[in-house]
Amino acid sequence: MKNVKISILVPVYNVERYLARCIDSVLSQSFQEWELILVDDGSTDNCPRICDEYANKDKRIKVIHKLNGGLPSARQVGFINAVGEYLIFLDSDDWLLPNSLCVLINAIQSDGGYDIARRIVCRVADKGKLWLEHYDVEKEIIKRGDFFSLLNTDSIAPYLHSGIYRADLFTEKSFQFLVNNKISVGEDWITNYYIAPNVNRVKFIDTPTYAYFLNTSSMMGSSVYGWEYYERIKKCMSEVNHNLGIKKQSDVTLESALHDLRFFFLPEVSFDWKQFRRIQPIIVEGIKSNNIHKGIVNLNYIRFISNGFLYYIYTVIFRYAFLILKLKGRRRKLIK
Repeated sequence: MKNVKISILVPVYNVERYLARCIDSVLSQSFQEWELILVDDGSTDNCPRICDEYANKDKRIKVIHKLNGGLPSARQVGFINAVGEYLIFLDSDDWLLPNSLCVLINAIQSDGGYDIARRIVCRVADKGKLWLEHYDVEKEIIKRGDFFSLLNTDSIAPYLHSGIYRADLFTEKSFQFLVNNKISVGEDWITNYYIAPNVNRVKFIDTPTYAYFLNTSSMMGSSVYGWEYYERIKKCMSEVNHNLGIKKQSDVTLESALHDLRFFFLPEVSFDWKQFRRIQPIIVEGIKSNNIHKGIVNLNYIRFISNGFLYYIYTVIFRYAFLILKLKGRRRKLIK
């Protein structure tokens, strides 16, 4: 296909209700030098038919039908078939705002060119409520390593849909770690982390160009992951760090221990004594050293932590209360 500047990758799985809105938002763009790659990841609804109907009407739309393999697998297939100089990752229940492609291509090609142009994302809830996602960062990054630092300190959104990327930042391996370890939550952060060491210049624009639909029936709203899945994420990150030549850090830091505490308060996740004994001494020492404050952890999470039995009873009560009062008795799917 000639004159393809932007490849837009859209994994598709059982989103027949929203798919047309997503595709139409691309077709209506003022910038026309694009290809839209729809990767049907084994959908069992009408998505395959919808994809094919659009492809028959516009030659810029490619459709790839494959067996279900998960989001990273679908993105990898889309990437392999992309020919554009730049990549945009678009989720199939989201949509591009008017003139988005023009804004993004102008941004990434400005001032001698950038590796990434990051945009403001407009989050839209089921009932139409919306708000803009803002991050207090400089207008641009021009030094290698700064993008990596912003990711590691949660100073910017980790999502792939938050920008337009130079396609040559990615390889098949960028997604293969996720496919091998069956990662379906947290995959955007890991992918950005993998390419971050090669990123020099990033442009931040203050124009909303992407509508992120907060679908309450989606995976993120109806599921949680527990210890087993978390161990897979750590294994995947270990492989990524090894490939990047990053030396292994300590298995347990105060920051990671405080992060892990949240699993003890999820109604769907069983209390794991092995994990508790792993992180308890780190947190107790942090309390003694006065290194823990409200800004880095919910202080309710560390109550009674110096006494294992009391902490177990406390978390059991907390989980049942959360299940009844917040979840209305509805247990979410536990991703393993």
